[in-house]
Amino acid sequence: MKVIRFLLGALLVVCLTLAVFVFNISSFSKTENMEKTIENTDLLTEVNKIRNSGKVGNQSALSSVIDDVYATAEEYGISDKLVDTVIDSKAMKEALGKAAGNVTDYVVNGVETPILTTDDLYKVAEDNIDDWIKESGIEVTDNQKDKILEGSKEFIPIVVDNLPTSSELAADYESEVDFVQMFFSNQVKVILVVISIILTILLIILGRKNMRWLANLGTSLLVGGLITLGLAFVLPDLITMIPSSSDISFITGSITDYMFRPILISGGVMILLCILLFVFYNVCRKKKA
Repeated sequence: MKVIRFLLGALLVVCLTLAVFVFNISSFSKTENMEKTIENTDLLTEVNKIRNSGKVGNQSALSSVIDDVYATAEEYGISDKLVDTVIDSKAMKEALGKAAGNVTDYVVNGVETPILTTDDLYKVAEDNIDDWIKESGIEVTDNQKDKILEGSKEFIPIVVDNLPTSSELAADYESEVDFVQMFFSNQVKVILVVISIILTILLIILGRKNMRWLANLGTSLLVGGLITLGLAFVLPDLITMIPSSSDISFITGSITDYMFRPILISGGVMILLCILLFVFYNVCRKKKA
């Protein structure tokens, strides 16, 4: 009987841990959550890190794109200060958040969202140019403002053309994307929940004598919570090591920090529930004694 309870408890640990990661990552990858994540990211600092990494001999595609944007802006007499203001603006972060969400929501959840186009980004520039100029604190005439908008038509395509899209990923990594979508699908979520419920019921039935099931469930929650917390601390560092160019890891690091916060909270909740079950178990034992 003890062996059966141990195996059921071990399976419950696996199911609970997988469920925490599947539900949290799937939720985080939705477009609206990616928009909030990018909005809360210090994008200008990340861009400066990438620019600086290129200057010390680690030039990559991303740092080259950023350098091209600043260089094109300079050709049109647009100061770096204004470019910095644009990058750090809420409007630009919302646009880039939608572009990021287009990729994550499709790869993880299989949801098709609109792809960011040059026209979309140019409209953002037109709608917000006055606010950007005011916020940057530079003096600009109407003619200069028109020249800035004209210049934006040159470097906006540079940005958009280098942003990954769901259609590109679907074409280049079809099998990998299909696997990820299957792993985070609603069917898998239902299976994990149903199996967890069945395992819990079996543990309750097998451990109903002397309320032993409280200790069994508590142990599963404790182990699952510790594994969840451990992975939530380790995985962000591992993920930032995946990209081939180190400068992209700055942005990846910022996103993974936000992604694993709810997983950390989930692990903490599991341990808290474990403590409550063990307290209740000890209270029940004392009453029977």
